[in-house]
Amino acid sequence: MGEAVEFVLFGLAALVALTAVGSVLLVRGALRRYRRMRSRFVTVLAAGPGRPQLPPVGSASWWLTQRDRRRMWASVTAADGAVARARELYAPVGDLPALCRELRAAATAVDAALRDASPTGRGASVVSRQVSDVVAVASELRAAAVGAVTGVSAPQLRVLADRVALERAALAAGLAGSERVGVRRG
Repeated sequence: MGEAVEFVLFGLAALVALTAVGSVLLVRGALRRYRRMRSRFVTVLAAGPGRPQLPPVGSASWWLTQRDRRRMWASVTAADGAVARARELYAPVGDLPALCRELRAAATAVDAALRDASPTGRGASVVSRQVSDVVAVASELRAAAVGAVTGVSAPQLRVLADRVALERAALAAGLAGSERVGVRRG
C-alpha cells in the first residue's frame, strides 16, 4: 500500500509541475502576441516621412481598397480553380497553368501597390486600372479553361444523349412487346 501512495503522490507532483510549466508557456506566448500587436499598432500610428500613412479602418478609402483587393483575389482564385478543374478532367489546357502562376504574381504586385497607394491622387487611379486589368485577365483565363472543358464534355454529352435515346427506344419496344404477349406490368 505504501508503494501505491507514493505512486499517487508522484503522479500528483508531476501533474502540478506540468500545469505550472504549461501556464508559464501560455502566459509567455500571450505576452509575446500582445507585444507584437502593440508594436504593429504603434508603427501604424507613428507613420512618418518614410512610412506610408494608412487610412483609418473606418474611412471610405480603406473600405474601397478592401473591396478592390477582394474583387481582384476572387477573380484570380476563380481562374486558378477553373484551370485546376480543367486539368482534373484531362481537358487540353496548354500554358494556362503557367499563365495562372504569372497572373498570381502580377496580382501580388498589384495588391502591394494597392495597399501602399495613397487613397486619393494619380497613384490611386493607376492602381485601380491595374486591378481592373488583373480582373479582366483572370476572366479571360477562366473563360479559356471553361472552353477547354466544354470542348471535352460536348462530345461526351452527345454520345451519352445517343445512348439514352437508344435505351429509351429499347424500353419502349420492350414494353410494347410485353403488352402484345399479355405480360402484366408491375
